[in-house]
Amino acid sequence: MPEIKEKYDFIVSIGSDCTCSGILRARKLQDFSFPFDWLAGGRLNDRISLVVNDFKDFLNKEDLKLIGRREHPSPCDIYEKCKIKRLNHENKS
Repeated sequence: MPEIKEKYDFIVSIGSDCTCSGILRARKLQDFSFPFDWLAGGRLNDRISLVVNDFKDFLNKEDLKLIGRREHPSPCDIYEKCKIKRLNHENKS
């Protein structure tokens, strides 16, 4: 992968899972987590629509449905939402 020489205030991944964020972090291009870093599934157009609409109705608790639990590689609940398929990481609150 070519080296990025330009300077940016921050880079936000709109990828479909944590892999994109992991790559950015490995290259020291990301220091913070953003909404799409920990989501899996969903179409690119749906993610862009959320950005354009200021994340309106992004994670309304009443819209989430618990569909399972994953134990490996790290334990987490898996939720389903209509536009973004799965929220795969534990809510620490």
